[in-house]
Amino acid sequence: MKRIKPAIILLLIISVTNCNVDRSNTYSDAIQRYFNEALEVDQQLLQENPNVLIIPIGGCSPCLIEVMNHLSRLTLKNTLLVIVDRTLDHDIINLEQKLSAVYPIVKDPENRLMLYRTNISNPTLLKFDGKQITVTSLTLDNYEYVLRKFNDDL
Repeated sequence: MKRIKPAIILLLIISVTNCNVDRSNTYSDAIQRYFNEALEVDQQLLQENPNVLIIPIGGCSPCLIEVMNHLSRLTLKNTLLVIVDRTLDHDIINLEQKLSAVYPIVKDPENRLMLYRTNISNPTLLKFDGKQITVTSLTLDNYEYVLRKFNDDL
């Protein structure tokens, strides 16, 4: 029995390391299709704003409010906001209106994001660089650092 456990663990490690599938291209393609088909975002707008922050309103309300409040204190250059879904939460609606004075906003009130396999379920920062898309997911633990670093890099 003592020999079986290490053997099983070794087999699991081997099987997991041999199953590395690069899904980044799949997600990038889905994100690009979402922007082209569902949002019909003009390529000129993406060229002028290659940085995109997707904010799914249907996510964690405290996280959304924190990220949106932080965005209202920053001014990220060349950044487009995509507001996904709709809400009756007055705090989020007020923050959205406040942000619309600073950032260009594209809305997806029907949550068409869910029709594409983008793997985006919480606030996510995208950087479009030619054919490549860099994706950074924002959480309550990292959003301040990520947005501050992102803003410093601009």
